Amino acid sequence: MGLARGQEAARTAKEANVQCRPGRQALALTAILMPLVCAPIAQATATSHRAAPARRSTTPVAKAPVVASPAAPATEWGLTTIAAPAVWAQGAQGQGIVVAVVDSGALLAQRDLAPNLWVNPSEIAGNGIDDDHDGYVDDVNGYDFVGRTGTPTDTNGHGTHVAGIVAGACKAICGVAPQAKLMIIRVLDGQAQGDAATVAQGIRFAVDHGAKIVNLSLAGPDADAPLQNAIEYAGQQGVLVVVAAGNGAANMDARPSYPASFQTPNMLSVAAMGMDGRLGSESDFGRTVSIAAPGQSIVSTSMSGGSEWRTGTSMASPMVAGALADLWSRNPTATWQQLRSAVLTSATPGLQVGSGTLNLPAALDVLNGAPAKAPAKKTVVKKTVIKKTVVKKRTRA
Repeated sequence: MGLARGQEAARTAKEANVQCRPGRQALALTAILMPLVCAPIAQATATSHRAAPARRSTTPVAKAPVVASPAAPATEWGLTTIAAPAVWAQGAQGQGIVVAVVDSGALLAQRDLAPNLWVNPSEIAGNGIDDDHDGYVDDVNGYDFVGRTGTPTDTNGHGTHVAGIVAGACKAICGVAPQAKLMIIRVLDGQAQGDAATVAQGIRFAVDHGAKIVNLSLAGPDADAPLQNAIEYAGQQGVLVVVAAGNGAANMDARPSYPASFQTPNMLSVAAMGMDGRLGSESDFGRTVSIAAPGQSIVSTSMSGGSEWRTGTSMASPMVAGALADLWSRNPTATWQQLRSAVLTSATPGLQVGSGTLNLPAALDVLNGAPAKAPAKKTVVKKTVIKKTVVKKRTRA
C-alpha cells in the first residue's frame, strides 16, 4: 500500500542505477504505512536515482518506477516553454518567497542551491541547541526527518534535482524562481522510501516555519488521513501545496494516486508534458489532475555538484511550484486562492488534464487584473475543385 511519487530515472557516471520499489510495512500496531516514492529520471550518461522514504507514519511512501528520456536536452527547454524569462523581466523571480522541498533532502553546498537556501533566523548553526524552541535542534536550512538531524543532506539525488528546478540560482542552472528561498525538508531515505506520517510531519514543519509553497514530488495508491490533514492545515495557514500526479500512465479519474487525488482546495496536482508538447508517456492524467507542465528531460542540479537531466512528474511539479513563487513575488498580497485560480484559468487547454498546460505570463496577467484570454480558434483550410481550378475557402472551426 505504498505512496508513489513522480517517476524519474537519473543517470550519472558516479551514481549507481537504482530501481524504485514499494514502501515497506511500518512496525506499527494499527497504522497502515503508505510508501511514498520519488520517481527517478533519466539522464544521458547516468544511472537512475531513488528517492528516500520517510521514517514514521501510518502509511509507507515510496518512489515510482524509473523512466528513461530519449535524448539529452541542449538547453533548459522547460523554462522557455512556460516563458519564465518573460515574467523575470517583469520583476517576478520568486524574491521573498520560501518554497519547501519535501523530498530526499538536497546537496546543500551545490553552487546553484547554496545561495538560495532558506535560513532560520532564530537558530544558531552547529551549537547543538534548539535555539528557537521549536523541538528541532540546528534546523538552520530545514530538517532531516529521516536521520533526525538539523542537516537535511540528500543521499539519493532526487531532492537535489527537484530543488534546482524550483530555485536554481543561475550560476549554471536557472530555476523557475531563481530568487526564491529553498527550505529543504528530508522525508525520504537514500532508497527514496518513506512513509506518509513523516511526510505529513515535514509539511507541518514547512508551514510552521514560514513556507508559502510546499512541493511534494511523490505519489502512491493509498489515501492517508494524517497526510491529507497536513495538506489541509497548510491551506488554513495560507500555504499552497503542489503535488506530482505520478508516473503510472494511468487515468487518475479511475485509478487515484495520493496525495495528488486528495480534493484539497489549496493543492495543485501536476502531470508531465514532453518536449513535443504532448502528455509524457509515463505521466498520469485525467480531469482530476489540475495542470500539466514540462517534465521530460529537465536539466537541473545533481549530487555531483553539476547538472543532470531527468524525466517524470517529479520534475513537472517543481516547475509549477517555482511558477507560483514568481507570481507571488510580484503580487505578495495575493491569497493562495487567487494564485491557484490565476494559474488554472490561464492554462492552455489540452493534454487530458483539468485545466491545460502552464502559461506563466498569462497567469501573471490574470493576477494583475487582466481577464484570461479565450483559446484562439483554429483556421481550417479546405480545397474545392471548380473547373480544374483550386480555390481555397477559409472557415472558422
